[in-house]
Amino acid sequence: MADENNSIIRVENVSMRFRMANDRVTSIKEMVTKMLKRQVEYKDFWALKNVSFDVKRGEVIGLIGRNGAGKSTFLRMLAGVLKQDEGEIEIDGETVWENEKIKGEIFFLPDNAYFPPNVTPQQMAGYYSIYYNKFNKKRFQELCDKLELDTKRKINTFSKGMKRQVSMLLGICAGTKYLFCDETFDGLDQIGRAHV
Repeated sequence: MADENNSIIRVENVSMRFRMANDRVTSIKEMVTKMLKRQVEYKDFWALKNVSFDVKRGEVIGLIGRNGAGKSTFLRMLAGVLKQDEGEIEIDGETVWENEKIKGEIFFLPDNAYFPPNVTPQQMAGYYSIYYNKFNKKRFQELCDKLELDTKRKINTFSKGMKRQVSMLLGICAGTKYLFCDETFDGLDQIGRAHV
């Protein structure tokens, strides 16, 4: 249980393992055939092993590491998108995995945010306001106007940086206690970074 006075996030001995096929296959047919005949051998790959730390109230943290170090995997576990193989993750003294109450206080901004085809920023704000009951549509519109993002234009016509700005604004306006960002400034130019 996290210390209610100080620690808001507690991560204890968290590990995540992926199983990877040893054999190289050249087609899906070959892989399925080998799987059905139980001829596929696997090896374990640990994306994270025994990670532990606490985050105190008021702290802001950043994860730094090489590509493939497990940063994105860890953020997905912290947000409750992935379940760790070992260890415990608690936010506000509660386990994150399959906890809708805690997940309602987390906005996870992945490095490659998904937008349904032909959706507009205005429609995305509507979708998010259904799940995040503190979503501020007025603030979202004001911030989009400030960044000159047309909220009625289809997002699939936006540049990478504009899509990133929309994602960030959705996260900011969700009204959650926690905002977990993966590659926060990826795709943003200097002006976009300054606005964020």
